[in-house]
Amino acid sequence: MWVKPGAGFSMHSRFIEIRRIPEIPQRSDMEETIGRGVASALAETEREVLRLLELFPAAILLCRGNCVSMANAKAAALFHLPPGQRLEGRPLAGLVERRDATLQGCILHRLDGTRCVVDLTESGEADTETILILQPQRADRAVLGSSPLAETIFKATDEAMLITDADQIILSVNPAFERVTGYSAAEAVGQTPKLLSSGRHDMSFYSEMWKTLLEGGHWHGEIWNRRKNGELYFQRITLSVLRDDGGDILNYVAVFSDITDSKREADRLHHLVSHDSLTRLPNRTLLQDRLEQALAQASRKSTPAALMFIDLDGFKQVNDRLGHLIGDRLLEAVADRLNGCVRESDTVARVGGDEFVILLPEVKSSGDARKLAAKLLSKLSAPFMFAEGTASIGASIGIALYPRDGESGEALLSAADEAMYQAKRKGGRRALCVSDL
Repeated sequence: MWVKPGAGFSMHSRFIEIRRIPEIPQRSDMEETIGRGVASALAETEREVLRLLELFPAAILLCRGNCVSMANAKAAALFHLPPGQRLEGRPLAGLVERRDATLQGCILHRLDGTRCVVDLTESGEADTETILILQPQRADRAVLGSSPLAETIFKATDEAMLITDADQIILSVNPAFERVTGYSAAEAVGQTPKLLSSGRHDMSFYSEMWKTLLEGGHWHGEIWNRRKNGELYFQRITLSVLRDDGGDILNYVAVFSDITDSKREADRLHHLVSHDSLTRLPNRTLLQDRLEQALAQASRKSTPAALMFIDLDGFKQVNDRLGHLIGDRLLEAVADRLNGCVRESDTVARVGGDEFVILLPEVKSSGDARKLAAKLLSKLSAPFMFAEGTASIGASIGIALYPRDGESGEALLSAADEAMYQAKRKGGRRALCVSDL
C-alpha cells in the first residue's frame, strides 16, 4: 500500500493505489466506499485479464487448487468444448494427464472423448494459483528434427504425412494430408488412423501388415482408404516405426500419395487388354488366366472342373440378312443370356467371332455341366427381337471335364472344341461331352 497525502483511491494501469486520508468522523461510511471501489477495481482488473487472455496466441488455463478458474476461447476450442458448456470449475486432473518425465508434453483429454498431445508450460504453485499454457505438440519437429529444411519439406511436400505416438494417436499431419483426405489438422489430431478406414481390407491383411511393420520397421504397399466426404481413394503408402535407444516405440510415421487416378487408368487399360470390346466379356487372355487358377484350385481340392465350348448356329445367316450392326447387337444379347445362366464364380468368355467358352471351376460331375448346357440351348433358341427384324439362332456345345478329359487348360480347350465340332456335325443345336464321342 502506498502512503501519500490526499483522499480516496485511484486506478493506474492494473494496480490499485489507496492513499491514506485524514481522520473522518463517519469512518464506517468511508470503509464501505473504499470497499465498493476496491471491488469495482478488482472486477475491472479481472475483465482486463480476460481481454489479455483472449489476445494470447495459445490456449491458457488459470487454475486455483486443482480446478480451472478461468479459460480463454482458444482453450475452449482446443478441448472441443460443446456449446453452452464451460471449462471453469472442472477438475484439472480430468482434462490434462501428465506423462512420464522421459516423454515430452502431456495428454489432453477433450470433452468429445478424443485425445491429443500438447506441450505444457506451467507457472505458479500447484496448491495456490497456476497458469497453464497449452499448445498442440509439434510432432513433426520432434520426429524430423529442428532443421528448417526438414520443417519446410514436411509442409511443402506433395506426399501426405501423418505422425502418431506409440498408442497410434495422431500428433501431426502436413498440408498434403489435409488435401488428400479432406480432414483438417484440427480434425485429425487426437484421432487414430482408423479415421480413414475404408472397410475394404480384412483383419488378415492388417495382421500381416503389422507383423511386417513391427518386425522389420517398415511396410510398403497399396491400400484403399476413405476421405472425409466418404469417397474411396487408393493410396501408395510407406509406414515406419521410430524407436528410442532402448527399442521402445516412440512414433509411427506414414507417408502416402493418392494414386486413385493412376489405379483407374491401369484398371481401364487392363480391362481393354483382357476383355472383348463388343460384349465386354473376358477375352481369350483372361480366360486362360482364370482357367489356370481354376485347375490349380481343383487339383488342391481334388474336385472336378468343367469347360464348355459354344459355337452359334445360324449366326452367319442373320448377319447376312440383317447386317453387321444387328449381328453385333445379337452377339451382345447372346452374351447377356449366357451370363444370366451361370453362377458368379463361373466365367463366360468370347474367344472368336461367334464362339464362346464357359468355365465352371466347381462341379460335382459331368451331370452339372449337362444340365447347364440344356438350359443354355433353351435360352439361345428363343427368338431375339430387333426393330429391324427377328433373329433366330441355336448353338452347338462341347463339354470337357477336368481331370478326366485333360489335365491342362490347353488340353481341356482342345477336347471341348472337338466335342463342339462333333455336335455341329450331328446337325447342331445340341451338346456333347467328350465322353459321348
